[in-house]
Amino acid sequence: MNEEGNPLGLNYNYTPTAGDAFNGVVNYLGGVARFYQKTIPQFFTGVRRGIKEEAEAPSPLTNTLNPIQAVGELTTGWTQSESKYLEQVASGTETFVKKTPLKSISEPIAGGVALAASYFIPGMAEVGLISKGGAAVLGLTVQNPKFLAKGIEQGVGQSQLYKAGVQKLRRLESDGIVKRKLYQEQFDTGVINEKQFKNRLAKLKKREDANYSTLGTVDDPDIFTVKSQVQRDPIDPTLPAHQHHAAAKAMTSPWVQKSLKLGDDDDVVAFFEFHRMLTGSGMGNVKSGIIDMPGFAHIPRDARTPADVPMAVHSFMKKSGADIEILTPRVEEIIGNPKNMDELMEKYATFAVEYLIPQKELSLKRLNQVLTQHRQTLTPKQSKVFDDLVSKLNKAGT
Repeated sequence: MNEEGNPLGLNYNYTPTAGDAFNGVVNYLGGVARFYQKTIPQFFTGVRRGIKEEAEAPSPLTNTLNPIQAVGELTTGWTQSESKYLEQVASGTETFVKKTPLKSISEPIAGGVALAASYFIPGMAEVGLISKGGAAVLGLTVQNPKFLAKGIEQGVGQSQLYKAGVQKLRRLESDGIVKRKLYQEQFDTGVINEKQFKNRLAKLKKREDANYSTLGTVDDPDIFTVKSQVQRDPIDPTLPAHQHHAAAKAMTSPWVQKSLKLGDDDDVVAFFEFHRMLTGSGMGNVKSGIIDMPGFAHIPRDARTPADVPMAVHSFMKKSGADIEILTPRVEEIIGNPKNMDELMEKYATFAVEYLIPQKELSLKRLNQVLTQHRQTLTPKQSKVFDDLVSKLNKAGT
């Protein structure tokens, strides 16, 4: 199924094993759902059949036998996308399950997937979904309006602007499991040694941190290492400018991963836009989250002189300096075990003030410092070329 027909980002290529039996088929008996032991293929088949049979039965709202007509009555007042999606359910082209009145059904099933079941009937709850990440939730669960940026509302995660990006985020966990299993097998069988094994795991984490921290859109695309988006260093145009993340990706990635477990797609989008609202910039690899700067001002390894080393942003932001660039384990301790998205975002607001906003401000300050100092050494003609190159630098949306 293509992404257009799979707005929840389900892994339809998942192959179950004998140990992956799980409670899957929902059978409504007097409004109480009971789960019976079935394998994954049986689950999907049974759900589709059960929904279709129920839709074809005499409806409490009308006596129609047409499931699409029944959907029309159930979805009065819904958005076009919501109505279209339930039509897919009724026609058997998409998978949903029913919900006990006013109570969510949430059971862990194979591969860290969770089942969230419901069926929209007036006075009951929203459309059900199957989501990855160990948490089953319905729609936008963030309650406190102070955490919601402009435009965040029910269904935003399935909008054209965000849908593909959210689906990509949802796939990262399963992709990482596969890669780590492969590396472990290679190490266990002697294909790679311990040093290679640890190196591959480190590189995988680095890629994942960047990818988890990024929700690219057409308005704010992923530009990291994109050749056409790499600018020249105004101080030495023979070199590329470094793409520095305004918010350290290893520090934002754990928060995003937690939001994927606690929240629905709408909540994930809400989290990214909350970051933008707090910091004034995007997160991760997106254009508004990047600060282009000369390499010597970015990392100690590219220092021109010994004096450059402590002034590189990744020197003075570490524990020995400002202590605002911290390792993932420490970030995870700060996150703790929030029960819901509101608790997560409450903590993130404090985290952004204490760590992320200072990171951005100090990085920009160092960039402007080296640019100003260098410009003072130039002739008017050289300044014109220099200023043109500076104008092309990304400065985290500022």
